[in-house]
Amino acid sequence: MDKLREELSCAICLDICYEPSTTPCGHSFCKKCLRSAADKCGKRCPKCRQIISNGRSCSVNTVLWNTIQLLFPNEVSEARKSAAGALNSQEVEPGSPESGRRSNRRARSVRPPMVISTRDAALAFRQQSEDLSRLVSTRTRRGTPSQSEDVALALRLQREQSMESFRRIRQQTRIPTPLSLARANLRAMTSRAINIHR
Repeated sequence: MDKLREELSCAICLDICYEPSTTPCGHSFCKKCLRSAADKCGKRCPKCRQIISNGRSCSVNTVLWNTIQLLFPNEVSEARKSAAGALNSQEVEPGSPESGRRSNRRARSVRPPMVISTRDAALAFRQQSEDLSRLVSTRTRRGTPSQSEDVALALRLQREQSMESFRRIRQQTRIPTPLSLARANLRAMTSRAINIHR
């Protein structure tokens, strides 16, 4: 179950993916995290750095999201409560134009958008910075590969996968090579010659 939890975790916030969005390169992140990364890092996948069209336009992977909701209902409900709590913690005067817009938005949307107070955002940023510095220090201690080595490995694996799929397709369709065509022609000529002499 731990390996499954690790696979279904967002590489940015390190929690279970909340509303997971999958990039064209196949990596999944929380929708909020992917949008934030797109704003900060541009049009590259936060994990493999492959160019993606637009991180802000990635939609929620509903199959993955439904699977996560079934496997980890407690984490999903906690994330929903924290999102709702953060939204409710914002103070808006009832008569202000902002309050009217917010109530209309709530009526139109299925789930209120995730809003975080400045204090919570600063705390989350500090925690993520500490986690990142711990990760970097353990990577350097272990002698694990750098980001460029990771990218090179990912490219090599992708190349090997595409070559393997090409070989499989070629075997399935059995595209004749010049040598196999020559053999087939020689067999046909031999069998005709044998049939003529009989």
